[in-house]
Amino acid sequence: MSVRAVACPVQSWALALLVVVLSCSRGSGGHGLPAAVPATPVDQIGAWDDGGTAFAKTYHVRPPGRTYGTGDGSSWTNAYADLPAQLERGARYLLAAGDYDETIPQGDEPYTDHSFADPENGEQFIAVVKATATDHGSEDGWDAALAQGPANLGPVAMVTGHYLLDGVEGQGTSGHGIRIAVKPEICGNSHANAFYFDWNARAHFVGLHHLDIGFCGKVGDPSGPAQDAIYGYMTDSYDVGHVTIRDCYVHDSKRVLAFFLGWNEVVLERSFFERSGQHHESCSLAMRNANNIVVRNNVFKDAINVYVSLQTVQHVHIYGNVFVTTLSGWDDWNSIHSSEPMQNVLIYNNTFYGLTGLSTGFRFTGPTADVAVKNNLWAHNRTNQIPMAGEHDYNAFFDNIRPDSNQDLSLGVSEENVQVLTADPFLDASGLDFHLQQATAPGAALGAPYDQDPDGKARGADGTWDRGAFEYAR
Repeated sequence: MSVRAVACPVQSWALALLVVVLSCSRGSGGHGLPAAVPATPVDQIGAWDDGGTAFAKTYHVRPPGRTYGTGDGSSWTNAYADLPAQLERGARYLLAAGDYDETIPQGDEPYTDHSFADPENGEQFIAVVKATATDHGSEDGWDAALAQGPANLGPVAMVTGHYLLDGVEGQGTSGHGIRIAVKPEICGNSHANAFYFDWNARAHFVGLHHLDIGFCGKVGDPSGPAQDAIYGYMTDSYDVGHVTIRDCYVHDSKRVLAFFLGWNEVVLERSFFERSGQHHESCSLAMRNANNIVVRNNVFKDAINVYVSLQTVQHVHIYGNVFVTTLSGWDDWNSIHSSEPMQNVLIYNNTFYGLTGLSTGFRFTGPTADVAVKNNLWAHNRTNQIPMAGEHDYNAFFDNIRPDSNQDLSLGVSEENVQVLTADPFLDASGLDFHLQQATAPGAALGAPYDQDPDGKARGADGTWDRGAFEYAR
């Protein structure tokens, strides 16, 4: 069962996405489903990062440019001046507010302000944590001003594993304790990335929390090489894995906001993704040869081409997210797209609002198996079509208009349990509040771990499992 096919003209941005599908996700060519990778139980993916890690030592770090006492990191009086190049396993490093990236390299070559390449020692972690008024280690030399504002780092590379980078504070688009970015004056024509999992990375067990991972202001430049906010090099042996990205603000790249190549066991949650750029390979989130991925309770705002590109993936769970467009001309070819094999992909309880372009639905042109699309809500989209894919049912639609004919595409949906809403379902969509004004028709009861909305409210507790990202709160 699918949405009624609608003929549509080919736009220049549609041709551009044909490039993103081929180049943002280069690889095997999509001939048949890949060899099966074992599925990790969804509630176990990322469970290692439960906040229970203890550290034997605490070091104190202040911005470079001066000497602090003995400089051995034992207190704020004797703090390190900048994060040391070599870090100690089993230790945490508290960062004071300020600028840690003073280097302005010459030319157009990419650079790294810090490379996390410390030899691993069993399961011992290294933590880099923003100091706060309530958690700042030593009282010797402490001043409240040391916690005011973010710690600003330059681009970083991840080579080995067992790291926690935690800004401690910050939600949505503001207040994050650690900012990682590339300076505008050195963007040039380099393949710069703010957070880079290096080509030789063997990085497992990496937690990224409360980070502002931005870029360099090249978001409006469609020319030149790819530049990403988070990039992970593709390998065939899943040498990047067990990664959590939580409560982060990832924004303003030229190409892709986050690119998972060859990653395994990843949780991306409670984060805000904004402005993926106008490069011809642009998209918000790309996965290639990735497995056991959870994408839940995030906001994806303003993307060109596609929001999520899935190429040769297995065991991907996308639920509780909001996809929204607010910028004129930021058109999509699909909201979620795949042109290569994928299996066990579940797309549940997401909201798609205000999207424009050729299509705001799903188009999966490679071989698929076990793909389910349920309980999603499309509203106020201006698009030529809303194609569906996989086993789809229990989806809801409101005010989805084809601009050239004023046709309401919601009325063309063919599902046994489709709901076509007749009134705006949201409390304040113009203010990006996508909580429901009233309950929807009952959706499919999907069970745990899909049974909590982004606010932590239990879905179906009142007898009705609502459609869309948020459960109605009576």
